[in-house]
Amino acid sequence: MSRTAASVLTAAERRVRRVAAAQRAARARAELLEDPQLGDKRALLTTLQAALPALPWNKVRQADVDDVSEGLSARAAVQRVRAAVANWEGVTTHTHRFGGIEFRLGRRELGHLHGRIADLPFPRHVRDELVAAGRARPHHVLPQSGWVSVPIRSEIDVPRVLELFRMNYERPWAGRYTVDR
Repeated sequence: MSRTAASVLTAAERRVRRVAAAQRAARARAELLEDPQLGDKRALLTTLQAALPALPWNKVRQADVDDVSEGLSARAAVQRVRAAVANWEGVTTHTHRFGGIEFRLGRRELGHLHGRIADLPFPRHVRDELVAAGRARPHHVLPQSGWVSVPIRSEIDVPRVLELFRMNYERPWAGRYTVDR
């Protein structure tokens, strides 16, 4: 293949990638317009759109594109968990001492979210069962404690995380707290 043919092929590949990126941006824009709770995504999308023409398309890898889209869906998933748990009867939200948001029922912490991780306290034997079943990981800082960590990567993880928060919410000590109405 001559050098000219190789450069034409490269230019064609760049055009294909540019069109695909524009299509992904259009789909993301449509999704954002439908979701009023995700204003920060709108700002990110605007920034990305402004940067698109200047990107070196011949050096963009699919893994880079996947990382960006995964980050957006993870943020939406965290927001869904946050909204759901905060709406349970008797649950209050507080700023967690290490950053993020903490959920409490009375004085008991149900768990907390920071970044894309949910941390939840359980009795050690329950924690061992959850880890053995693959439903959670040992806590990322205190692996020998009863705490577990659950990464939130996408919307697919939301039901699993909510189930663990619900387990904590329905533990026997939870019945001791009355809710002021």
